[in-house]
Amino acid sequence: MLKKIICMLLMATMVFSFAGCARDWSKDFDLSDPKEYWEGTINDAFADDILTLEMRKTSTYPELKLSDFKLDNAKTVEYVSIRPKEDRMNDAEYIAGFRQLVFIHLDQHGKDKVVEAIRHLEKLEFIKSASPNGYGTTF
Repeated sequence: MLKKIICMLLMATMVFSFAGCARDWSKDFDLSDPKEYWEGTINDAFADDILTLEMRKTSTYPELKLSDFKLDNAKTVEYVSIRPKEDRMNDAEYIAGFRQLVFIHLDQHGKDKVVEAIRHLEKLEFIKSASPNGYGTTF
């Protein structure tokens, strides 16, 4: 009987531990910042190994880890802009429009892989928009 009670307590502890694992993104991002969804198709011209992300508005400017994106095909994360420029911190219009920009480089290449990653990333709370990267590529 004692063994059974100990097992039940251990299981309850594990359940509550895992329940607390979900990160509260509202502490770092303005979740009321409207999302934008990519409306392109696989037939559009874009690179087959990289995505561009615009994060939702933030005042804490967190640097997320690759694992935060929960994308199995992600190879690396690269911040293009992580914080506003120091010399523009007093520019209210600039600050109001500032969003972190991130590149996600994919491990497996293919336009279908890019579209698949976009659809996954669009579901994450802290992402404002996800789109293929067409800048600087030749098609």
